[in-house]
Amino acid sequence: MIKREYFYHRLDLRDMEIYSTGRCDCDPGLSWGPGLRNHYLFVYVLSGRGCFTAGKITQELAAGELFLLKPFRKIWYQADAIDPWDYCWVSFQGTLAEDLLPSLCGEDVPAPWGCVERADKEAFEAKLLALLDASSQDSRAGELLGVGLFMQLLSTVIGALKEPHSLAPGFPKIPGISGVMGVMGQGRKSDTAGFYCEAAKEFISRNFFQDISVSSIAAHLGLNRAYFSTLFKAREGVSPGAYLLQYRMRQARTLLGMDMVSVEAAANSVGYTDAASFSRAYARFFGYPPSRSAGR
Repeated sequence: MIKREYFYHRLDLRDMEIYSTGRCDCDPGLSWGPGLRNHYLFVYVLSGRGCFTAGKITQELAAGELFLLKPFRKIWYQADAIDPWDYCWVSFQGTLAEDLLPSLCGEDVPAPWGCVERADKEAFEAKLLALLDASSQDSRAGELLGVGLFMQLLSTVIGALKEPHSLAPGFPKIPGISGVMGVMGQGRKSDTAGFYCEAAKEFISRNFFQDISVSSIAAHLGLNRAYFSTLFKAREGVSPGAYLLQYRMRQARTLLGMDMVSVEAAANSVGYTDAASFSRAYARFFGYPPSRSAGR
């Protein structure tokens, strides 16, 4: 598997905020889920095949097709065992996303899908790859260009999803799950330690569901791991590893209180690939197994 991912962190755009972009050339049968995301996720298939399952829907996808995962909807997706897909994704949120995308009222499906028209496919893919290239620049200008390109792509995406599978008129507001904007840009501390700690907590709130660690957080901030850990603990009173664990466990407990969210789905949704490891961590943290929190 070849995977490249770029995290956005230099802009504070309330209307349309990209969390991350990336591309994954998958191994045969590679899967994710079941799990939930706390943001919109756009996935476009460049080549190969795969499928996703959301609710009672299982849909196979091939090159030129896409799906859009809405926040807090359980989903599972997998690359084909013979012809695995190479796909790109953009994770995003913002007031424009909340206003624009659900405006196409229709059947309430957790993950609508569609196909880019053949005449537009070449231009669409060129723009999408340009978006990934802009993201890889890791600069304010690159992120701004990426947001602009994504806004252009959205018009095609909405058209692709409009018929026959349209977007639902809203999604649930789940208490206890981090808000879409996070803490950056809302009273940044003037001191260096405060800035880095706020940036680290923002990074965790956006990416806790992925395979992140103290080392990857420090690298994202451009800091030495030991120095970052010392700085964070002195400022926050807990180590960054303990803060990450605490954040994940609290998100997991909220998810487990929702209907139809299994222990496995909660584990996948907070960055664990193994439900047994998650269950042990959950029991150590709360003093009781995750099954006791399910359905609360």
